[in-house]
Amino acid sequence: MSTIAIDGYLFDVQHSEDRMLLWVKTKDDKIYLLYDKFQPSIYVHGDSSIIEKLSRRLQVLGVLASAPQWRRLTHFYSGNLIDVLCYTFSKPSFLKVIHRKLYAFFERVEIYHSDIEIETLYLLERNLTLTEFVHFTCESIVSQGQNSFSVISANSLKIENENQFEYSLPSFRVMKLSLSHSHRLNLDTAILQLQYNDRQLELHTKDAITMIESLNEFVLQHDPDIILSEYGDRTILPSLYRKSKELNIPLLIDRLERRRLVTESVGRSYFTYGSIIFRANSFHLNGRWHIDSQNSFVHRESGLEGLIQLSRLSNIPVQRMARSSTGAAMTAIQTATAIKLGYLVPWQKSHSEERRFAIDLLVADKGGLVYEPDIRTAQIYHNVVQIDFSQMYPTIMVKHNISPETVFCSCCAPQYMNVER
Repeated sequence: MSTIAIDGYLFDVQHSEDRMLLWVKTKDDKIYLLYDKFQPSIYVHGDSSIIEKLSRRLQVLGVLASAPQWRRLTHFYSGNLIDVLCYTFSKPSFLKVIHRKLYAFFERVEIYHSDIEIETLYLLERNLTLTEFVHFTCESIVSQGQNSFSVISANSLKIENENQFEYSLPSFRVMKLSLSHSHRLNLDTAILQLQYNDRQLELHTKDAITMIESLNEFVLQHDPDIILSEYGDRTILPSLYRKSKELNIPLLIDRLERRRLVTESVGRSYFTYGSIIFRANSFHLNGRWHIDSQNSFVHRESGLEGLIQLSRLSNIPVQRMARSSTGAAMTAIQTATAIKLGYLVPWQKSHSEERRFAIDLLVADKGGLVYEPDIRTAQIYHNVVQIDFSQMYPTIMVKHNISPETVFCSCCAPQYMNVER
């Protein structure tokens, strides 16, 4: 059995049932696809009769890779060691089924590590970081040529980390994708604009066959690592895949050939800071990053470098991180820290805060506050002032020295600390 060593940057991680797809980019710009078997685990603690029923049900469904095992791990809130039953799944996709049914177990048993993304669990268990330079040792290599890059299939994959505090990044080939007019108009009357370095190409969408064939040729010629689009999630990619399906012409913007478009999430609207925001569907690619600049707060505020940095810290793949909030990244960072320290991460916070006096809350919790106007009177307000910042809190801290440790502090405002309770 032959063995091969591959040194390169861990470009992306995706999962396909019990196999992880690792896209590796070498320093000489070659792309390798490595397969690594991974079976995630969850932990359960609580009513023994409920746990026995759950065990029997999972065994009947045939989704367990092995028999459940008892382990002793650290409880998240108490810090005490507790006995938990570990379930290892042969079908990781079943975790989503478990997650949808968790409310049936609320206050009966506690389930841990069940709502963590499989890619994040894999990176944490293997002690890997996205875009870091890694040495791979692979066995049972089967090489196939596809779309001018090497695909490697490994039955057994051994990974050795090269942890670096100061890290380097590979050189990315970036292709830009946009429309000549508003994304709200019909794509049939638009011009699709492609750009790679100094080369630009305009494709008229009325001739769909020529447009798709020219787009495929452009992508294959330049083989971009990143497709940076404007409204790609909302308009461009859904329309292109729909036309590709209607004409039965493959759309080769993916490094793995496929004709069916897979969405990572559906579009939704949500309310935040007094505004209703719509977030479009997320369309991810295999072996390439698709980043929609109009559907990514992180990329819009911090660019590609900031997006990669946040992805590295949170263990969230770049394409998902681009469409997530900074709050989601913070939660992922806290989760990763807890797992590395050996704590069990609950699927839902069940520990409520203890009662406090109002002055204690005022001193301890100085979060943002948004005043919403009283619209019941249907009055028009004049001389209304709105204060806004880009990355609000850091700007306020730097310019005005206003931050949690400088407001109502004991050294500057002793009168607030002596309020009678």
